[in-house]
Amino acid sequence: MKIGALRPSSQKLCRATLEAVDLKHRRNIVELGPGSGVITRHILSALKKEDRFFAVEIDGAFYRQLRARFPETAVFHDSAENIPFLLERQKMRKMDAVISGLPWTLFPDRLSRDILRKVSENMSEDGVFVTLCYWHAQYLPTGLRLKRLLQDYFGQVEMTPTVWSNVPPIFLFRCGKSTVR
Repeated sequence: MKIGALRPSSQKLCRATLEAVDLKHRRNIVELGPGSGVITRHILSALKKEDRFFAVEIDGAFYRQLRARFPETAVFHDSAENIPFLLERQKMRKMDAVISGLPWTLFPDRLSRDILRKVSENMSEDGVFVTLCYWHAQYLPTGLRLKRLLQDYFGQVEMTPTVWSNVPPIFLFRCGKSTVR
């Protein structure tokens, strides 16, 4: 089990995540590495009737917890590497928003690149990819590597303001194929 979070996401982080994604302009939404589902609950409450959503969780305990907590929601016990197959299974052509809680700093380079390539290839042209990053990690080799990786796969990489009330403080990388709207 690879868990990157030290504590569950704060309410302010959940709100900041939804603001970064701007769900009112998105129809096909995917969450990678939802963990215990704290952000998932906020996503589900913000979805419109016509929106489509699914989550991908590799950890068996978290997967079972998510299935019990959100029985009407499509949750896959799988790897984010299999996103093309899962999109096909859900009859989704492209993703308009991808929200990631994946622990990038714990992944080997090959795995990070494989997931980011598949996300980028399967995202709509005006789609957005948002991933969490602990504030202190931006200065560490693993955080710097993540930023470089994101720049390799997305035309635009922005850092949102830090959510200082989260423990530890966290910000989001907000990425798009071109300019993120």
